[in-house]
Amino acid sequence: MACIKDRVDYLISIHTIPKDLVEGTTSDQAEMRDVYTRVVNTDLLFPVWMIDEYGSTWIEVNFLNADSKAEFHTLKLDDDTFTQVDCCEEYGILRGKSSALLKWGMNCICIYFRKSHWVKTFKMIESKRRLFC
Repeated sequence: MACIKDRVDYLISIHTIPKDLVEGTTSDQAEMRDVYTRVVNTDLLFPVWMIDEYGSTWIEVNFLNADSKAEFHTLKLDDDTFTQVDCCEEYGILRGKSSALLKWGMNCICIYFRKSHWVKTFKMIESKRRLFC
């Protein structure tokens, strides 16, 4: 797989829902609008997950939904929807082709949960994990 590990020294603050999602009427757009709304309404800063071959910034968003089920999303951010916030140290990201990295990223989520101390959370997503790995 063609991906390069890289380093950045900033986090992402998402402040705006993309215009196409605000105006969108399809069910996919509505689902993404809900995810963006949740992200915009939080005070959290997000680490960059990857920068694709076109220079677009991607983040991972993971949360429990209203039914207490784990949801995993990757968001490709429009340039006018976020702000970079300097942080005190560099951290690793991925850089490369988005199609290959998305497949690789889903496998990494599984590996992360297998190795993490969040065994209870892992058991909640065990059935969904099989869809990704």
